[in-house]
Amino acid sequence: TYVDSVLTWTGGLPVGASVVIRYSVTLHDPVAGNRILTNVVESPATGSTCPSGGNAPACTVYVSILLPHLSITQVADRTTVTAGAAVQYTVTLVNDGEAPYAAANLTNPLSGVLDDATYAGNAVATAGTVVYAAGTLTWTGGLAVGASVTIGYSVTTNLPAAGDRRLVNTVRSTSSGATCSIGDEEGCGTIVATWQSVIRRSHMLWWQWRRTMLIVKHELAQPDRPSSRRRR
Repeated sequence: TYVDSVLTWTGGLPVGASVVIRYSVTLHDPVAGNRILTNVVESPATGSTCPSGGNAPACTVYVSILLPHLSITQVADRTTVTAGAAVQYTVTLVNDGEAPYAAANLTNPLSGVLDDATYAGNAVATAGTVVYAAGTLTWTGGLAVGASVTIGYSVTTNLPAAGDRRLVNTVRSTSSGATCSIGDEEGCGTIVATWQSVIRRSHMLWWQWRRTMLIVKHELAQPDRPSSRRRR
């Protein structure tokens, strides 16, 4: 039975018989307390090796809790871009915690980018698996303590410029201890402004007219050339 945080077992045991009791606990997330699970068993039965109030080492188990921590950053290779040019993105994940990740994850929705640009279809990761579907990049993979992975890809901005002319890009992770759990934390997003070069036609025509007039003026300023014909 389990009452008030205490498990209790009762039963008969003939000579030579044994009984095994199994149970589990799930850690709080985030972890609270002193990060040590201290578990003590005791029995008031005559001859017990774990008598009530005893301190025998075999009657107590200590389990240290290791804290996971996954540092995530996203950077773009520029803060402004001309319409029609490319922007390179790099996402880095580092396991700087105390426990390995069997299956860390990251999602990178591109909805704030694709109204102004086209994904180049070139995402690569140094470890794990990265896939693109329905406007979202997803990465999954294991990360040992101290290990890191880098994900790179690019987009090409529309020409002529369209959308809100802002490439708003964020990354998120549901892995325990991840720094980008929401996506609006520092280092989890980038904004690149899109600019379009504009050359007014009237300005171009003025320069063409100016160049023509300079040529004409130059020709008029030349002295008359002597005739090359010979008299017979």
